[in-house]
Formats: sequence, structure tokens, C-alpha cells
Amino acid sequence: MKGEEKDMYLDKRSFDILEELIRNPNVSSKDLEEIKHLSRRQIKYSIEKVNNWLADNNYPTITRLNNGNFIIDQTLVEILTDSSHIVTEHYIPSENERVLLILFMLLSQDDLSLFHFTNALKVSNVTVLNDMKLAKKKIQKYDLEILYSRVDGYQLKGEEWNQRNLLHDIAQEIREVYGGISLIQDYTMIQDEKISALSFQLEKIEEILKIKFTDEKMQLLPFCIGIILERIERGKIIEFDYQIQFKELSGTKEYEATEHLIKDHGDLPEAERLYITLQLLATNVFSSDLLTPYEVPQLRNVLYETL
Repeated sequence: MKGEEKDMYLDKRSFDILEELIRNPNVSSKDLEEIKHLSRRQIKYSIEKVNNWLADNNYPTITRLNNGNFIIDQTLVEILTDSSHIVTEHYIPSENERVLLILFMLLSQDDLSLFHFTNALKVSNVTVLNDMKLAKKKIQKYDLEILYSRVDGYQLKGEEWNQRNLLHDIAQEIREVYGGISLIQDYTMIQDEKISALSFQLEKIEEILKIKFTDEKMQLLPFCIGIILERIERGKIIEFDYQIQFKELSGTKEYEATEHLIKDHGDLPEAERLYITLQLLATNVFSSDLLTPYEVPQLRNVLYETL
């Protein structure tokens, strides 16, 4: 068991979907979108949360077929006999999860007051203030700090490079908690359409580069790149001296592929385009037909110099 708090509760939206699947096993993913008035991505994330809850409570999980239909074990019917103890309108995160979400909000949003945190996390002012102290300790190793002013609210202060490192690490940590991708979706202010567009462009990049990103990276990259692009629009530009010659990166297919991600964001500073190129170079892949024996040593040298 991962902890009583995680095992007992399932948010109401996810439980409603579970109930619909149990009562109507023939319902398809497309049907659920229409019945629940949810997007395909929202259905996908809710099914993930349902399966996490089922697995934690020793129930058989739900299988989604390629045609959009589901396989539902009949033993799940017993869940409907007494659902009051497993359903909550809002999943209450643990202390560690709240710290992660506070930092994620600070990285992805501006003008945050104490109310924004208490409203999002569904906890008291005192709890948020205590969590904020833990968040300050967590980011010390990044040379960052959390400052508050009545004009700007709570803000992260420190080098943009360090803040982006924190963003990638926090997104990874949140992904690994209970229903993590759903939490990332719920706590980012980026519209679903933008995330879907970035996901589509990343799939195009896979085709262009003849590679296959891992599922983990394909889940996180649209959110991380989306947040970075919005930070750039707010003037949070990365500043550092590149140890890589420009021609070594600008000559890569990854550099050319970034055009698909930034085409709707005007003229990005060259440093930002190079930064996004590095994200593609550093992303884990399942397979690749791109690198030749000649190119591998060059890529290795570029990554070593970057690190």
C-alpha cells in the first residue's frame, strides 16, 4: 500500500467514469466524451486515475482496446454497493505533493496570492504557509528562493536556467505520484488546445527525426515546453554563455525540428531556440534511425560540453 490517503479516495469525476463503465461495459471512449462532456485527454487521465486506485485496492484494472472499447471485470460491480467512503469532490494531496504543486504553480503562473494556493489545494492558510517553508528548503539546492510582495504576490527568484531545471525535476516528481499527469493537467493554466497542439507537433518531430520518444517524455514535454514558451512571453528569458559553438547545434535536425514547436510564437531569441533544441537532444527515445556511427561521437561531445 502507498498510504491510506492515496488508497481511499478517488475524485468524483473519475468515479463517475468508473461507475459508467461498470454499469455500461459496452460504452466506448468516444461515448464517454459525449456523455461526460469531457475531452479525449481528460477521459484518458481519469482512466489512469481509476486504474491507479483499482490497483492500489487490489481490484482488476480496466483495459482500453485499440478500437476505443473497454474490458471491465465483473468483480468491479461490488464497488458500487458502497461508494461513499471512496469518493471525494477533490483529492486532497499529501504534504509532499502539496509542496510539489506549490512549486509547479510558481513556475507556471504569476501574481499568486495565499488565496490562490488555499483555493487550489483545498487546505487552510496555516497549512499552505507551513508547506511554503518546506518548498523554500527544497529549492535551496537550485539557488532559488520564494519571495512575497503585496504587488507581485509569491514569486520564484533566481536564474532562469535554474528555474527551468526545477521545472523539469518537479514535473517528473509529480508524474510519479498518484494520478500525477492528471495533477499536472489540473494545476497548469495552459489551455487544453495548446497542449494538444504541442503534442501533435512532437509527434511530427518524431516522424521528421525518425525517433520514438518514451511515453514518459511524451507526457511531460508538451506541458514543460508549453510552460517555457509562456515564461518567454512574460519576459523570462534564459541567459547563459553557450559552451557549444552555434554551428554545432544549428546544423542538427533537432534544431530544424524546433520550428514546429515555435512557429506560433513569433521570433524567439536565438538562445531560446537553442535551449529547446537541447531539450530534444536530451530527450530519452525508445528507438532511432537517425544517428549514424559518424554522428554519435559528435552528439556525445555536444552533450558533454553542454553538461
